[in-house]
Amino acid sequence: MMKKLILILSLMVTSLSWAGETPSVEVAKSWLGGIDAGLYEQSWDEASALFQEQITKEQWRDIIKAVRAPLGEVISRNELGRQSFTSLPGAPEGEYLVLQFNTEFANKAGAVETLTLSKNGDKWQAVGCFIK
Repeated sequence: MMKKLILILSLMVTSLSWAGETPSVEVAKSWLGGIDAGLYEQSWDEASALFQEQITKEQWRDIIKAVRAPLGEVISRNELGRQSFTSLPGAPEGEYLVLQFNTEFANKAGAVETLTLSKNGDKWQAVGCFIK
C-alpha cells in the first residue's frame, strides 16, 4: 500500500512540474498561431504592456505584416529550447522565458523564431519576437 501511495504522489509531482511548463509554451504557440493567421493587431493586444510601450499597434501591424506575410504558411514549428531569466537587457526585473522554435514556412525553410515571454501575475505574455 505504501509503495502505491509513493508512486501516485511521485506521478502527481511529476505532472505538476510538467503542467508548470506547459502554459507558457501554449501561450507562445497560440500567440505565434495568431500571427500565422494574420491577426497582427490581436497579437499586439495580447502582448505585454512592456511590448505595447515600445511600439504602437499600427507600427506592429505594419512591421509584422511586412516580415511575416512573405514567409507564407507554416509547414511545421518545433521547439528548439527554452531558457528562463529574471532580467533581460532594457527590461525590468521579472520572470522571463525565451523560447526558440525551428519553423519551416512555405517560402523559407529552417527559420528560427525566438519569442520572449514575461510573466504578469499568473499570465504569460509576449515581450518580443524575432524571426531569422
